[in-house]
Amino acid sequence: MSNLLRLAEVTALLERIAPLEEQLLPNERQMVRSLRDKYANPGVTDFDDARCLEVILRNHEIRKGFERGSGDNG
Repeated sequence: MSNLLRLAEVTALLERIAPLEEQLLPNERQMVRSLRDKYANPGVTDFDDARCLEVILRNHEIRKGFERGSGDNG
């Protein structure tokens, strides 16, 4: 994958995460902010940054599912 495509992928993921940022765990917020700062310079890309953001989004969705389901056991 070219650096430009990787940059576009990470940028899109950061945009998806932005409205959820306050709902993330502290370590996830720190990683998102770190990557946002890193990608402020468009010449910088790393292979696994997009995967990291995808995992954060996935974990957020999983936690939401557990929160919704927690009242059903009662």
